[in-house]
Amino acid sequence: AMASLVDPNLAVIYGIETWRGIPFVVEEYLESGTLADRLRRGPLALGPVVELGATLAGALGRLHDGRLPALLLGLD
Repeated sequence: AMASLVDPNLAVIYGIETWRGIPFVVEEYLESGTLADRLRRGPLALGPVVELGATLAGALGRLHDGRLPALLLGLD
C-alpha cells in the first residue's frame, strides 16, 4: 500500500523489509538529499520555510484518502 503513494514532493517508498530482524524502509534515492540533510547545514530563512510548508501541506493533502492517518506516527 505504501508503494502506491506517489507524489513529486515525496520520496517513493518501495517497501519495508527486515535484515537480521531489523526493519528498514526501501525508498527512492534523491540526489538533492533529505530535509534533515538540509537542516544540518543550518536554519532556513522564513521564505523557504513558508514555501516548504506549503509544498508539504499540498503533498499530504493529495495523499489524504484514508491512508494518511496510518502514515503519521508519534504525533501524540
